[in-house]
Amino acid sequence: MKRYLILSLAAAGIYGLIPSAAQETEKNNSFTTQQEEKGPDGGKGDRSLLRIVAGYSDNIDSFDPMVIYYDYRSTYNFDSQYDALKIPNTDQAVTNFYVFSNDARSLSISAIPYTGGSSVTLRLGIKTDRSSEVVIRIRDISGIYLDKSVVLKDQQTGAVINLNDGGEYRIFLPAGDYQQRFYLTLSDAVFTGIEKEYTVADHIYAYSSGNMIRAEIRIPDGSKGFLSVFSASGQLLFAKKIEASGDYEIIPFQKSSIYIVRFTEAGKAVSVKVPGIL
Repeated sequence: MKRYLILSLAAAGIYGLIPSAAQETEKNNSFTTQQEEKGPDGGKGDRSLLRIVAGYSDNIDSFDPMVIYYDYRSTYNFDSQYDALKIPNTDQAVTNFYVFSNDARSLSISAIPYTGGSSVTLRLGIKTDRSSEVVIRIRDISGIYLDKSVVLKDQQTGAVINLNDGGEYRIFLPAGDYQQRFYLTLSDAVFTGIEKEYTVADHIYAYSSGNMIRAEIRIPDGSKGFLSVFSASGQLLFAKKIEASGDYEIIPFQKSSIYIVRFTEAGKAVSVKVPGIL
């Protein structure tokens, strides 16, 4: 009887208490769906999201998606609150496509902070189970990423491909796991190689999130600015001297109100209209 009881408890632990691979996959897929539905600002306002897919050119059902989205609370390291680990596909007819965090975790969904006028380069991974031509392209793009150049670089061939406006990269890949070959750069630079002349407008991104008006400010080291918020009628509601880049929580907003966020730097100013939407 004792031996039977031990075996029964072991079976319960294995089959009932320890999550199976299928349960973990379901949990990850649920997280993925929730994050995509919420968007980068919790479902309030325009979501900033970039969904890129990779798959075999001869099989439309083989494409695996990877998502990058904006969240002001995120970092470039893995955080289970905002990112989702990549769970390998069990179907060998489907590729595995993912992005690396700075701490070398492979992710199917990666939240990154606002880059302002700076560029950010992310390392990608692709695993294929058969030798074939692989296609990499954008499936969905929205929010702040509409104003970014999305450029893929193949370190082995030297190819640099602009994925914006329907661009795609086709390359024959022998079966394998490619973790040091492909890189994605998000920037405001013109793809022709001519660097954009930055203005004060490139240094601020203002928006409403939760119940707050927030601002992402990215200014060069040593620069200073002034942040202020006005009501639609012109009443000054908030004023603060800015001496460093940062993520600023400004004021609580009222539902259906309109706010004007103004940022002044080096004698030049830009104003951003931000609706308070609950």
